[in-house]
Amino acid sequence: MELWEEAAGSVGVSYEYSEQTLDDMFAGLQSGQNDAAIGALSITPEREEIVDFTHGYYRSGLGIAVPSEGGGGPFSFFAPLLTWQFASAVLTLLVVLAGVGAVIWLVERRQNPEEFGGTTAHGLGKGLWWSAVTMTTVGYGDKSPRTMAGRIVGLVWMFTSIIIIAGMTGALASAFTVSSLDGGIEGPDDLRGVRVAVVEGSSSAVWLEERNIRLREFPTAEAALAAVADGDLQAAVHDAPLARYLIENSDLADLRVLEPSFEHESYGFAFPTGSPMVERFNRATLRLTGGNDWEEMIEYYVGEENL
Repeated sequence: MELWEEAAGSVGVSYEYSEQTLDDMFAGLQSGQNDAAIGALSITPEREEIVDFTHGYYRSGLGIAVPSEGGGGPFSFFAPLLTWQFASAVLTLLVVLAGVGAVIWLVERRQNPEEFGGTTAHGLGKGLWWSAVTMTTVGYGDKSPRTMAGRIVGLVWMFTSIIIIAGMTGALASAFTVSSLDGGIEGPDDLRGVRVAVVEGSSSAVWLEERNIRLREFPTAEAALAAVADGDLQAAVHDAPLARYLIENSDLADLRVLEPSFEHESYGFAFPTGSPMVERFNRATLRLTGGNDWEEMIEYYVGEENL
């Protein structure tokens, strides 16, 4: 942004900022709503077809942000059990167990009072116990339906339980496997098989889609990185220096960006196709990025390793 402000000042252009998503930026340039777009805008062939870019003022690459080694502590293996998704699944299962228990109690309580009788609370509790031991195939034998309706309910519940147990086993196995693989991501080739966070409309998203890697899009880089820090996703792909800057200057200290970066690309200012501003800003940015001040600015914001 400082480069833009200095360049705009040198060419005598006034401006006002409007914070937008990447998609909205380029849509606004095409429609004439935006006169320019700035930020970490990668110059790509696809974007060059719809807008005009200035010469690249900084060359960077994509980076992969993952949880820091050992950041999860000794209990990190159990992280899949400490999520809202797992808690909601357990709650749903308890509701289903209670529902089946209530049904078996209703159809058995009159003709089988020895096993499902008593007060309403006792009867529902006995029904819940029966549905739980039947689902887990423990089958203590202390309670069993005697009526035809009860046996039909029991038969249906047995087969339904097989499906539920199989689904839960598969989901837990997948969650623990992915959790154990989080620390095994060392480069782009390791992204297959995990879900990756990206900024919607970014060159990172295009790169992942071209390689059929599962992704989840977020409106901002901060949101994408937070999803990894919270354990919702296993990695995020974004412009390497920007990802490092956000991690170092926010509460995302449990993340790190892998070395080296890949898919190198240049950043440029974007203008509507045919805009006379392109050449004026080309001259200004070439002049401003040719000295030590520019290198000092880069080092200040993204570190010496990104010069």
